[in-house]
Amino acid sequence: TALQLEAVLAVVMLEEPRSLKRFCELVGPINIAKFKYVVGKSGNHYVGISVRISVLEALQKQMEPSQLKTYNLTQGDLVKDHLRYLVI
Repeated sequence: TALQLEAVLAVVMLEEPRSLKRFCELVGPINIAKFKYVVGKSGNHYVGISVRISVLEALQKQMEPSQLKTYNLTQGDLVKDHLRYLVI
């Protein structure tokens, strides 16, 4: 299925000017299939993205030096259901 071709990452960013722009610059030319941006109440913003499995490793390497907390949620059943029914 298409879900098996997608990887899901969650990224936590501090609430500060241009944080989303810096995130987009980190991602670079990698195509994002789904994108969700949530403003949190604790001073953090949360980004959920879905990318092709084939670019997951490259994206994770690009994110490493950023010091952004990045979580690979690809194997979670809840995430798979969310993608299928709620389309993040």
